[in-house]
Amino acid sequence: MPGKWAKYGRKCCKDCEKERGILEWIKSIVGDDRKSYCMYCKLEMRAHHADLISHALTEKHTRNAAPFSNGTTHVRENNTVKRPALQMAAHIACRSSIATVDHLGCVVEDIAKKGIKIHRTKYTALINAVKGPTVHEELIKDIGNESYSLIIVESTDITTKKLLCVAIRYHSKKLSNHRKNTKAGW
Repeated sequence: MPGKWAKYGRKCCKDCEKERGILEWIKSIVGDDRKSYCMYCKLEMRAHHADLISHALTEKHTRNAAPFSNGTTHVRENNTVKRPALQMAAHIACRSSIATVDHLGCVVEDIAKKGIKIHRTKYTALINAVKGPTVHEELIKDIGNESYSLIIVESTDITTKKLLCVAIRYHSKKLSNHRKNTKAGW
């Protein structure tokens, strides 16, 4: 028989969604505030904090969460922050070096007060995953079958990661002048 408080129910704890260790996999179910959804296990459960913590410690959850963990934590961002962060990443990729990103993120955050937090690792991920493929396709279309020069530089950064910078110099049909594009990666 359920306890005397069971009839009142319990809504999904919004604070739980922001707690480290839970926010990566928890999702509230639309239409039912008393249940939560584990994105790793594809499982519905009560929205009680204790149930969420005990589920996070189960063998099934840790096994299902393993492919999603690469040593970094992911924080959900507001869509109003994503666009300016992406614009800043594109700007820095074209006009500056990665080393200036740490300080620039703090400066822009103070100026805009929008909560933009972008540093080297996030900047590099944005360039490699979002901007890089788009610029790569535009570059291939712009070069076409024209001649070009390829410049390759290899380096190692502070964390002993090997970096490869590939620069291409060509005559742009779109801009009608010589242009130099750089793609960094490892």
